[in-house]
Amino acid sequence: MKKLTKPQIYAIVGGVMALSVITFVIIRRRKNKKLIKDINDILDAKVKDPNQTGTQTVLPPSEVAKLPVGNFPLAIGDKNQKVHAVQMALNRKFGSGIDADGKYGESTFVSMCKNLWNTKMYTTYETQCIDHSLGGRTRRKITQADWQELQKTANFDGSGFDGEKIGMSF
Repeated sequence: MKKLTKPQIYAIVGGVMALSVITFVIIRRRKNKKLIKDINDILDAKVKDPNQTGTQTVLPPSEVAKLPVGNFPLAIGDKNQKVHAVQMALNRKFGSGIDADGKYGESTFVSMCKNLWNTKMYTTYETQCIDHSLGGRTRRKITQADWQELQKTANFDGSGFDGEKIGMSF
């Protein structure tokens, strides 16, 4: 067997390296395309067309009655009748268009922050919507006082959009 020369060794090593780089780029590009597709699918599922009205989910009274009553303060992730009532009031007063599903999630938090908490002059998102404590920063909880303020500004009597009572007297 004939011994390889330096230029031949360099050519083989260079070819292997070039092939590795090309393979890496192709694999990376496919992963990025899939990731971008997944992100776009998520965004398409969450973003609602502003020209469509009445597209938010509102639980019927029979489903609301199955939810636990809940207690104030309401924290992110809570799912109960009080959160549902807050969502209904936000939709009625501010036209938030959030799903009244009884779960205190991102859209309910953003609507509370934008429409109720962060409305005074010279306030910021950090001062009104985030609680700072020794344990760190957390998103603000909905308190009994917040509910009373929302009731007052929304003229909310505890009835749903169609006038049916939802059993909410806090």
